[in-house]
Amino acid sequence: METRVIRCLLIISLIFVLSGITLAAEPVKIGVVYPLTGPIAAAGSYQKAGVEMARDKINSEGGILGKPFTIYIEDGANDPAQSVSAAEKLVTREKVDAMIAAWGSSPTLAVSASVTKKYGVPHVVDTASSVKVTLLEGKRPNPWLFRISPTSRMEAQGVEKFLVSKMGFTKVAFMSVNNDWGRGAAEEFATVVKRTGGSVVTTEIINADATDFLTQLTKIKSSEANSIIVTTDQAQISLILKQYKQLGMTQKVLTTGGGIVPEGLTLLSGPEAAEGVNIITFFTPWFPELTRVPQEAKWFADEYLTRHSRNQTGLFFHANGL
Repeated sequence: METRVIRCLLIISLIFVLSGITLAAEPVKIGVVYPLTGPIAAAGSYQKAGVEMARDKINSEGGILGKPFTIYIEDGANDPAQSVSAAEKLVTREKVDAMIAAWGSSPTLAVSASVTKKYGVPHVVDTASSVKVTLLEGKRPNPWLFRISPTSRMEAQGVEKFLVSKMGFTKVAFMSVNNDWGRGAAEEFATVVKRTGGSVVTTEIINADATDFLTQLTKIKSSEANSIIVTTDQAQISLILKQYKQLGMTQKVLTTGGGIVPEGLTLLSGPEAAEGVNIITFFTPWFPELTRVPQEAKWFADEYLTRHSRNQTGLFFHANGL
C-alpha cells in the first residue's frame, strides 16, 4: 500500500542518517528495477505506478530529509541477468543513492549479490518472498539490503494453525513456478503441512512462461491429493484455474505470495473458475480501517481510483509499489 513505499523511503532516510551519508544539494536519486516486459509485465507496471504515486505525495510533503527525490526506473523483466544490468546502469551511470529492486526473488538475489552489495548501495526489497534474500546459510548475505515484504516462511507460519486442521489441506499437491520464489514457497509450506499432520502428494514445478497445465492438473486430479497450493503470478494462476475448471476438478485451492486479489483473479479466470479459491493477501484496500495506518490506506485507495479508475485490478500491486 501507500505506506509500503513510505516505509521503503523512511528506511532509506534512516540509512542515510545512521551511516553518516551526506546528501548533495540536488534531489535524492532512487533507482527502481521492475519487470516492465515479459510474462509478468502487468505486475511491474502496477508497481511502477505505485512508486510514482508515492513520489508525488512525498515530494508534496517535503521530500526525503527535506530534499525532493527523483526516481529512475529500469526494466529488469524479472530476469536475473537483465535486472543486474539495469541495476548496474542505475548505480554507475545515474549515480542513484538507493535502490528498490527487483520484484522477483531470483532477480533480487542477483542484484543484491552483484550490484548493491558490491557498491554499498542501500537496497530495499518490497516484494521478493524467498527467505534467501535476507537469510542465506544462517547469515545476512548483504548488509545493505533491507526487506519490508514478508517471506514465504512467514506466510506459511501464518496459516499453520488452521491450514490442515480447519481448512482441510491434509493431502497437498504443489504447483510452483520454477524460480527461487516458487521453489522456496513449496518448501516452506510443505514443512508446515507435514509439521501439522498433513502430507505432500506431489510437487509440480512449472515454467514462468507456461500456458498449458493440463498434464500437471490431470496428474493431480488422479492422485490422492485433496488440495492444491499454487505459487506463481496472477495471470498464470488464472490460466491454471480455467484448466482446473475444464477438468472438473474439486480439490481445494490456495494461492500464496500475497499478490493475488479477488477482482483480478475473477476478471482473468472468470467467476466460476475463481469461486472458492483461498487467497493469501497482505493488503485489503476494501477495508482501510483494518490496516495499521487507516488514513494512509484510505488515501492510497482513493488516489489510485482517481488516477486509474479503469484498472481496479492493479490496486493491490500499486500498493506494493508504494
